Amino acid sequence: SLLGSFMSGPTYSFDTHKVSIQGIYERVSLGSEDYLGTHGVSLNFKEIMNASWMLEADITERRNDYVEHDTTDTTSTTYTLGSKYAFTKNDWILSTYARYIQEEENDALSFLSYREKRYSLDLTKELAHNFKSTVGYAYRDLDYTEFDTSFSLKRHDKEHAYSLGFIYSLDPHSSISLQHRYSKHDSNNALYDYAKNVTALSYMRSF
Repeated sequence: SLLGSFMSGPTYSFDTHKVSIQGIYERVSLGSEDYLGTHGVSLNFKEIMNASWMLEADITERRNDYVEHDTTDTTSTTYTLGSKYAFTKNDWILSTYARYIQEEENDALSFLSYREKRYSLDLTKELAHNFKSTVGYAYRDLDYTEFDTSFSLKRHDKEHAYSLGFIYSLDPHSSISLQHRYSKHDSNNALYDYAKNVTALSYMRSF
C-alpha cells in the first residue's frame, strides 16, 4: 500500500497567538489501484501561555471518497483541545489531547456513522542532538448511531493503544521516524474484537 499526504495553507502569528488554515489532500493506493481519496480543511489556534506551556484548539472537516465502493463514503468533523508542557529540568515534553469526532456516512445502509471520544497522552524526550524518543497512551470510545438488524445491536467499541517511537531530525525542515503501536480493540460485536501491532517507518518534510 502507498499513502500520499499533502497539507498547506497560511499561518498568522501575533503576540502569543498563532492561527493557521490548512487544506488537506491524501491518497491511498493498494498496489497499482487507487483505493481512497481524502480532502478537507483545518482551522488551528495556538496560545502560548508561558515559556513552558502551550494550549491548542482545532476544527477539521474531511471527506473520504472510496474509489470502488462509493456507498462507504463518509464526511467527518473533528474537534480537538490540547496542551503541551515542557519540563525544562529533564527535557521531557508532555502532550495531552481530547478529541470529539462525528463521522457521517453517505449511504444510510452501511452502518458507518459514529460518535467518537478520544483521549491521548504522550511523553517526548531528547536523547541526543536531533534525536528524540516518544512514548504514548491513547483511549477511544466509539458509539455507532444506527441499529444493525443483522446482529441485533447498536455497535459500541473501545480501544486502548500503547506506542513507542524514535524521531531523528535531518535538518530544520525534515525528519525520519520509526514508530511501533500496540492496540487492543474491544466491541460488543465479536467481529471487531482484535489486537494489532503496527510498525511504521516514515519521512516527513515541511515547507
